[in-house]
Amino acid sequence: KLPLSQIFLQSLNYEDVLPCLIPFSNEEKVLLYGVTGGKPGYLQLIDSTLSFKDNLYNLFFSPTASLLHVAEQLLVLNFRQPHIYHAILCSVACGAIHMKEIAEAVGMPNNKTSKYVGVLVEKGLLKKLVPLVEAKLGKQQKTTCYILADSMLTFWYRFVYPFLSSIAMGCGNYLLRTKVLPALDDYAKVLFLEICRQYCFTLRERGDFHKFMQFGYLWPKDNCAAEQIRLIAYDKNSAGFMQCVWEKSKVDVPLIKQLQREYADKTGRSNYYIVFSRRGFTDRALGYAARTKEVRLVSLFYFK
Repeated sequence: KLPLSQIFLQSLNYEDVLPCLIPFSNEEKVLLYGVTGGKPGYLQLIDSTLSFKDNLYNLFFSPTASLLHVAEQLLVLNFRQPHIYHAILCSVACGAIHMKEIAEAVGMPNNKTSKYVGVLVEKGLLKKLVPLVEAKLGKQQKTTCYILADSMLTFWYRFVYPFLSSIAMGCGNYLLRTKVLPALDDYAKVLFLEICRQYCFTLRERGDFHKFMQFGYLWPKDNCAAEQIRLIAYDKNSAGFMQCVWEKSKVDVPLIKQLQREYADKTGRSNYYIVFSRRGFTDRALGYAARTKEVRLVSLFYFK
């Protein structure tokens, strides 16, 4: 058994864990990074001789799985009122992203809920997202939203916790096949956003990216769905707008042009646009990017 305090340790970046995941496909590497939260002790539980599905089963869906009760044990060990924190984490993992939604889900007033949410943010279990343009305002904004900081806990609350009794009865393989594997694309959207964020800093360190001074998130007002969140980077004279696309098809020109339209700047500032794609790009999209100097396309295949 691993010490539960390990969950509070710094996670490794996606790039750092790739040597541990060599036998798996690029998409399986992303998902295995996510379900382990990038934590070295949990990554050590992955068996490279087994399939992706069998690893998920051993980690979470066997009656004796290593991480079957990890979130429950973590909260009992670290909090005086674990049931409240459990309810908050569960509500956020299941889609309650704004303070009002979280309070309604757990049945508490906003002001009381915010205190518990603040503790979870301080502990590093929740991540507070504020659009970069509002980050310096210093007060709670209606557009502020929350996500679980640990992708392993997100996976546990969405796919393990609702089925604990079924897993204990030996139904893990059935659950994997019918409930979990078909829903992993939706889970991976926010996960891919985080991996792309990391990769921007990696590229900057390599001298292959704009030397941005500020980096953060941006999304339409009152819509913080995973597919609507963009990454944004600023320097003195330019701004970069980035979209992370976790879809089964290749990205084509219309999506790129839509990103350009959404964040067009008429002040004379030099903007650039980057699209990250799980499955790569059509020949038309590659040709368009080659002719358009402010557009850059990055496929998951090159995240190395």
